[in-house]
Amino acid sequence: IVAAAVVAAWLVPDLRTETRTPPKLKESLRALADRRLAAVGALNFVASFGAMGMVLTTLALLVQDRSLTLLGMGEKGTAGALMGVMTVASALSMPWMGHWGDRRRMHAWVGGLGVLTTIPALVLVGLSANLAVMTCGLLMLGLADGALGPSLLALVGGWVPPARRGE
Repeated sequence: IVAAAVVAAWLVPDLRTETRTPPKLKESLRALADRRLAAVGALNFVASFGAMGMVLTTLALLVQDRSLTLLGMGEKGTAGALMGVMTVASALSMPWMGHWGDRRRMHAWVGGLGVLTTIPALVLVGLSANLAVMTCGLLMLGLADGALGPSLLALVGGWVPPARRGE
């Protein structure tokens, strides 16, 4: 974590913008009424709740219930390793998915692909009877999260007028 923070501090540019006056509450609420932003917010909530919330919190119970073990580890170790598989798949795929969406100008399609991949991934994880199927489902879920994250952020950034950015 420390190494990642040092690399991020060195590589991530300062994106703060100067603001004249902070927006009034009424203006901020009006901006949130945009249906596109509401749809992106709903997608983000569902993806985060489904993938990172429900799956990660119930994975230990699924591993225990199905008596799954990985490399002789116990239930906790196996569940932790499987959580790591999903998280690493998400982290490694995000830059590639973001790059793909940027270069092809198709963030809506990449995000949609992420949503469509989430559904069979959750089914695989929920119904898996063995470690290979569960791992496959978690890899798919990580890739789906990797597709959704940068695409949703890019879509929101594209919809917010330049004058409102940084407020």
